[in-house]
Amino acid sequence: MTNKLDQLELLKEFSGVSFDVPLGRYSTMKCGGSARCVYRARNVEELSHFRKMNTFPETLLGGLSNVIVRTSGIGGVVIRLQNTGECDTGEHSVFWAGVRNFDACRMVAKEGLSGMEFLIGIPGTIGGAVAMNAGANGVEIADVLEWVDVVDTSGDVRRIARHGLNFSYRSSGLAEGIMVVRACFRLTPSSQTEVEMRHTQLLLERAKKIKFLPNIGTAGSTFKNPEQNVSNGMKAWELIDSAGCRGLTCGGAMISTEHANFLINTGNATADDLEKLGEEVRKRVFDMTGILLEWEIKIIGD
Repeated sequence: MTNKLDQLELLKEFSGVSFDVPLGRYSTMKCGGSARCVYRARNVEELSHFRKMNTFPETLLGGLSNVIVRTSGIGGVVIRLQNTGECDTGEHSVFWAGVRNFDACRMVAKEGLSGMEFLIGIPGTIGGAVAMNAGANGVEIADVLEWVDVVDTSGDVRRIARHGLNFSYRSSGLAEGIMVVRACFRLTPSSQTEVEMRHTQLLLERAKKIKFLPNIGTAGSTFKNPEQNVSNGMKAWELIDSAGCRGLTCGGAMISTEHANFLINTGNATADDLEKLGEEVRKRVFDMTGILLEWEIKIIGD
């Protein structure tokens, strides 16, 4: 009898399907396991058709900027979007969800449009940013989003207005398995010079949090900030710092000495090292404060 792994070969009929893909190579954490099968969609129509036909378990991934892929890897099918696609800039700018945040910010800056600057230093793609309601410097996706197009688990395509999403801290409220494919942002006219100056300022501020060296991997903030009434206003990094975790190590993983909420791969960490260190931080903070930090980074894999 043909086993399910062999049956995955049936997906070869779709362009954009690859097998045994080492995801760690593409992760900003610079480590992690492989995917048995990866499908990269080029447009909405292809993705819709694929999801209507596919019978295997699906894992949705964006730019691999906010995940730790366990060493054992991912079975079933990983769905990603090509990182190039349709874009239409203007006061109502529409982006293909596979476009990287940095590239989208640069596109609207050239048009003298303001409102997306906060995304310039956030790694990953537009789709991932919308799904997690990414934010920085007091601004988040919910503040500028107008609508999103999504493909659900049945392959159906629909548009959801901003008020139809249940936004909260680091969440869009989208149900599990719903994939963002396009997003429209409401922007305001400015000047290219002013927007690009703001980009430079934000990138410099982010660079101060961690020394970005070629061999260092990071996903940025590791844990969500607790609700203020729970933590007496203390942010995640302050709780981690007060628990003595700044500079803490496990194998090649380390809590950054520059910013205590940054979990980094110093060069030879495994996904196990990163997950174990994160869990140790959670334990120490809980033991000291009674607050259980919630991962902002998603840990996936078997």
